[in-house]
Amino acid sequence: AAAKRGNATVRELREPPSDIPIGGHRARRQGSVVVLTVGTDAAVGKMTASLEIVDALRRAGKRAAFVATGQTGIAIAGEGIAVDAVVADFIA
Repeated sequence: AAAKRGNATVRELREPPSDIPIGGHRARRQGSVVVLTVGTDAAVGKMTASLEIVDALRRAGKRAAFVATGQTGIAIAGEGIAVDAVVADFIA
């Protein structure tokens, strides 16, 4: 009700898309370079590092994208898939 009054949209960030492609290897075919950021714990700067890398690459004139895999990343980037809400067969 409050969203309607404020003319806002409420979006379920964990809802997986109904048309997830299976095993297309699209990034590999397009000659993309993938940078995976991992850490041994939460809140160690993985997302911050990823966003800073993308920002620096774009400033250098390179095509770069941040692929969000969780709710916080989706809220920041405006798109992505919360992989913890997707059937595991489709995550790789």
